[in-house]
Amino acid sequence: MREQAKTEVAVVERGACWVDVRWINAERLARQMTDAGWSWGEYAAGDAVDADEWDDIPFVKQVKRVVAAARCNRHEYQIPRIRLVLPNLARGAQLDMDVLLEQLSRLDPGVDLAIEDSTSEFLTRPAGSLDDAVRRLVGSGSLQVPLTDTLNLEHTVLVDLISDLTHIRLVPYAWQSRTTRAQIEEENTHPDGVMAPFLYPLLQGRRLVCTHEAAKHFHEMLTTVGTQTERERGHLLVPSLHYTAAAQSAPSSVTTTTARARFNALSERPLPADVQFPVEVLPANEPWNEDRVRRFVEDGTLPRVALDIARRGRLKSSKLSTYMHGWREGVVTLTSNKEIRAHLRTWVEAGRTNDAECGPMVYCVEVTRNLLAKNAVPPPGWMYWSEGSEDSRGGQGE
Repeated sequence: MREQAKTEVAVVERGACWVDVRWINAERLARQMTDAGWSWGEYAAGDAVDADEWDDIPFVKQVKRVVAAARCNRHEYQIPRIRLVLPNLARGAQLDMDVLLEQLSRLDPGVDLAIEDSTSEFLTRPAGSLDDAVRRLVGSGSLQVPLTDTLNLEHTVLVDLISDLTHIRLVPYAWQSRTTRAQIEEENTHPDGVMAPFLYPLLQGRRLVCTHEAAKHFHEMLTTVGTQTERERGHLLVPSLHYTAAAQSAPSSVTTTTARARFNALSERPLPADVQFPVEVLPANEPWNEDRVRRFVEDGTLPRVALDIARRGRLKSSKLSTYMHGWREGVVTLTSNKEIRAHLRTWVEAGRTNDAECGPMVYCVEVTRNLLAKNAVPPPGWMYWSEGSEDSRGGQGE
């Protein structure tokens, strides 16, 4: 099917729309229609014509291939819209051709196919400036979903925000794991690091939230493997779970200012002033589980495929709460887990009950950082370790 559906189009709007330009003119299309056995003069506008009359028209076959390709290449769970542009054809000039174009617009009820002839607003409106055209072509530099005003943070991003690797210029050592050394070396390629300049702009000016389960999992990780500074940053950034909902939703300016100042004191790469601090931990009214997902499916705030994912145990507690919350609220979930977005798409495609079902909006941060954790100090008996040596700083640079 995918082999048969190969075609060439202009992919725009991050993949949500395909533009297919066909330069066929009226004379050539008329010949193709006649050769295929079109009954000229027998149809009126709005008629549904038997497919036997137009299925074999070469122009139609080309359009059908584009429609089939769109079905095979969903963008963010949805079939791309198709804009068929026909600069050399004009509606109203020949009734039979108008009738044929009407048949094309109904090729597949599940595919939005818009036909733009030479008289359409799409082709007749004045061209924009060159600067506007270049700006639209360049876009944001990302093909991912546009960020929403509220961002739902997965625990991986919370880790990125408090890791020693993000905030301190470190020295890589041979006794550290290969991944940790690689991340430290990457950070050292730029005076301001890599993670902070990459992540902070995504967060600026937006409401930042995480679920109660995500916060709990985050603090459990820090307790188990975080360094002292990572734990302190974590408790400042994500309020401790014993805080009341009221205290979290309306912290005093003194408390917030003091906490932010302390967080920045623990960092060589402080948070910008317009990054919300602290992260808002959503109240735990009830746990996220299959029963709760079922209720939201029944009231229409989650699609049926969400229940299939919950029932099969695809996502465990923290991730289930994070992705189901973002899905239900229609906000982007921010993660640095490079696999989860592909997994979610696979699960949604496998379990969808209709073409209209969409999965959660997920934005994957393409840089990630581990906790320094056990890589802060060398393992017992490390031959180059000696008390009081430069290495006893646990990898921290000047």
